[in-house]
Amino acid sequence: MRDVDLRELRRRIPIAGNRALAEIVDGLETAENLTAARVEHGFFSRVILGWNRKDRQRALESQAALALTQRRMVAWAQETARHLAFTDLTVGLLAMEVEQLQDSVLELREANRQAFREIRELAAVLAEFIDAVDRRFAEIDERLDGHERILDTHARALLELDRRVLATELWQSAWADGDLAVRRWRHQGAYAGLPWPCQVLLLARECATGRQGLHEFVTGDEGWRERLADDVLADPRAAAAAQAYWPARPAADPGPGTGPAVPAAPSYREVAESVRRARGPRPAPGGRTPADDPLPVPHRRQVRSLLERIIADMPDADERRMVAEVAGIGLSARLRPPHRPIGYAVARALDLSTRPPARRPEDPARVAVEDARRDCGHVPAVTQEEFVRGVVHEQADAARQARAALRTETEKRRGTGEGGGPDA
Repeated sequence: MRDVDLRELRRRIPIAGNRALAEIVDGLETAENLTAARVEHGFFSRVILGWNRKDRQRALESQAALALTQRRMVAWAQETARHLAFTDLTVGLLAMEVEQLQDSVLELREANRQAFREIRELAAVLAEFIDAVDRRFAEIDERLDGHERILDTHARALLELDRRVLATELWQSAWADGDLAVRRWRHQGAYAGLPWPCQVLLLARECATGRQGLHEFVTGDEGWRERLADDVLADPRAAAAAQAYWPARPAADPGPGTGPAVPAAPSYREVAESVRRARGPRPAPGGRTPADDPLPVPHRRQVRSLLERIIADMPDADERRMVAEVAGIGLSARLRPPHRPIGYAVARALDLSTRPPARRPEDPARVAVEDARRDCGHVPAVTQEEFVRGVVHEQADAARQARAALRTETEKRRGTGEGGGPDA
């Protein structure tokens, strides 16, 4: 017969445990009876069995140990039974609690499923709402973009209108200032008493540094230059100036002693007075006299000879010094427009002619022309018209360059946080 594990047998036949416990108790009683019987043997029995005393002693000991073991097993079984009774109660309570927990878990699962279904429905509604909001925002963005484009268009139109208004106002003020400067020069004695080339130089400088030059700098319109030159050349004093500073070229000198000497050219005042006497009274509007016919066009003349005549027509050294300083002599480059060839030659010649004899050159006009060529550029021979237009363009270009430099410096200072002066 093969050995059988009692635990496996109990799992297959639950009541087998009770039978095994009964067998253990019965064996305990049998082992105890056998042990008592051997202890109670009589004398003769012990004598008869004396030959096997050692075996008897071992048998007694083994039976006693077996009885003790069985007794302990019974006690363990009883204790286990009592514990199992308590454990069964606890397990029952726990099983009931577990069942309740299982019911709660099932309820929670169902609630979670319901919540998930509701969340999915809510998510679908929220997605539809988000789509509707996105579409609405897209429409609003399109409208805002359209309004922004309209506002940008209006802003550009307003800016262009402001620019045009500013340009118009600036043009009007420039025209008025230019007309006032010319009228002051013609009829109110501005620059009176100065040689005609100096008058033209200072008048051109006044207009270039005034609102006419500012209008050109802002708009780029250079039309005022030609108008000013035309007004100067159309002035009645231009004819006298042509005879005084651009006289007709004299005939070739036949040599010493062979003919009369060529008389010196009359001064500007003498020529102007003679022209006024020859023209007579001014004609009525629309009338015309032979004296109004234009004078012959003078020849081209070197600037050096013009400077010599200018110096000769200004005997007062203080006036020469005053004109030179007004033209920019004695100022640093940061405080004046840059020099130009003809204007600088005139101012330099007047400045050199006013110096003390120890410092004054022998020929101020020649030195002035050389300095102008070295510092400013070529100084060509000019006719009266070329002189007028050249001086006007020189002063206009110099003022425009100075305004551009001032604006650059102002923007640079504003960019570095140092502040800047007024706009050009």
